[in-house]
Amino acid sequence: MKSICFFLLVFLVSSMGVQAQFNEYKYIIVPKRFDAFKKENQYQTSTLIKHLFVKKGFNAVYEGDYPEDLKKDPCLALKVRLKDDSSLFRTKTTLFLQNCELQTVFTTIEGGSKLKEYKKSYDEAIRRAFSSFDIVNYSYEPKEEEEETSEETVTLNFKNDVKSLDETPKNVAVEQKATPEDQSFKSMEPVESNIKKASSETTTKAKIDLLYAQPIENGYQLVDSTPKIKYRILNTSADGVYLVEGDELSNGLMFKKEGKWLLEGTKTDGTQIKKEIRIKF
Repeated sequence: MKSICFFLLVFLVSSMGVQAQFNEYKYIIVPKRFDAFKKENQYQTSTLIKHLFVKKGFNAVYEGDYPEDLKKDPCLALKVRLKDDSSLFRTKTTLFLQNCELQTVFTTIEGGSKLKEYKKSYDEAIRRAFSSFDIVNYSYEPKEEEEETSEETVTLNFKNDVKSLDETPKNVAVEQKATPEDQSFKSMEPVESNIKKASSETTTKAKIDLLYAQPIENGYQLVDSTPKIKYRILNTSADGVYLVEGDELSNGLMFKKEGKWLLEGTKTDGTQIKKEIRIKF
């Protein structure tokens, strides 16, 4: 029973981790010709994959046909890669999603088909691989941009009037323009910020110890600056989700949510633990 519960917990957390990963991206880029093929849209693979992503609620676009915001920021999108391991008697495909830094964010299961006709065979194999997205309920969540203090600019015209610097409004800086007739004043009055003060319960990054990830077999060990091994995190079948050992833990999971690494588990004394971990890979 404990094994079943733990498996369900891993599956649930994995789904949450995958969900958070996808929601960071606004677009899915579908190549018009995948590296595995010689022709554009061979066996209608590009058309099918774009159709399946749109059906799942993603904003899928063909490579090169980008909206303006994607042209300015390529990191808004994930790009689809297709791996073809087909043999003489069986078609086998796997889909990968890579970010703008060519890091693989998500990998599907391998889809297969024994149909003899190429178009039907690739159609069936890709659809089976795409079943990996059944756990994803995608909804784009734009990243919060840093608040900037606004500055109000007041322009005064001196064509029919004479103003002295004594009449300059308080808390302004003079900004000389190209002609002597026009001069502008940039207001330096403090603008009320709408940034909310963090609650006392919020832990700042400065108070969270930074751990360094060192590769080991099947995962990483996380060490502090001493260096002392604090945790060992082991790979799971879900991308970005790890099993955790160490630091008096009886069991635990580590996963990424909203750009932060979170540790959840149970200590050896039975107490529950949930905290943020800063990791430098």
